[in-house]
Amino acid sequence: MARFTGVAQVTSGNALAMWTLASTATVRAKMAHIQIASPASPANNAGDFNVDRFTVAPTGGTTVTPRRVSDPGAVTVSALTALKGTYSGQPTLGDILLMPAVNQQATYQWWSNPYYEPESAVGTANGLCMQCVAYNTGAIALNFTWAWEE
Repeated sequence: MARFTGVAQVTSGNALAMWTLASTATVRAKMAHIQIASPASPANNAGDFNVDRFTVAPTGGTTVTPRRVSDPGAVTVSALTALKGTYSGQPTLGDILLMPAVNQQATYQWWSNPYYEPESAVGTANGLCMQCVAYNTGAIALNFTWAWEE
């Protein structure tokens, strides 16, 4: 199995996908790690996020170049499509798999337990995404790091 990481800086917004990871016809994402932080000046702001499965991929977005984190001599290119917002069309969300609440003053990290990694369904319209459900202040910069196995 190949392991990759993606990074993105995205501006918060209510009911917006921050990043997406789309499957292919034969390869699915298996989420291993997620980190959320803000490079903005410390403030007591909170945000609610979801990690969702999606069943219709978003339109638009900016390509994120995945970086291989294991076995540098093996396949170097991720089969999956990693994107970050701003999207012209949001993904169609399905199951909520993780629901972190995050304060701007703290870095949030989540590590999956073995055999409990959120997985996307196989198929080009399917995948996983991080959605900013609500943020209690104006738009701020958020840094995301996510790691997956495929």
